[in-house]
Amino acid sequence: GLSDDVQLLLKVMACFGTKTCESVIGYLVDSTDYSAVRDGLNKAVSDGFIKRNREGTFNFVHDKVREAAYNLIAESDRKQFHYNLGRVLHSVCEGKDVGDTILLIATQINHGKEFILKDNELCLPIAKLNMAAGKMAIDSCRHKTAYAYLEVASSL
Repeated sequence: GLSDDVQLLLKVMACFGTKTCESVIGYLVDSTDYSAVRDGLNKAVSDGFIKRNREGTFNFVHDKVREAAYNLIAESDRKQFHYNLGRVLHSVCEGKDVGDTILLIATQINHGKEFILKDNELCLPIAKLNMAAGKMAIDSCRHKTAYAYLEVASSL
């Protein structure tokens, strides 16, 4: 079977969608929870699950590989997995200029919105994160996306 490092990397990338930027992998490596993703990435590339593109992004070689990777996460655990991934990225990236990675962070956290509501101390920082993500989406004319972030921000 696949090593734990490769499984973790595949699950993380599946949560992000079809592609993952190298910078995001770098942020995750700075955390204790996801420090093994770089090793998992190298192995997943050499095993042919992931390919590196010229732009510095990594993609699944096929949609079916992404689908299988996402299915490694039990359906009942998916919201928590996305939320934890977002929270770790948020803590590692806090105070840094991470560009549009802020959209990725907010999206991951928002998958587990009910977990935010259980911790009052998180509501304000996550609302601010969603406000920033909403503003960034507006600035790039993604109004529907912006609305979703701003709606979460106002609900907290």
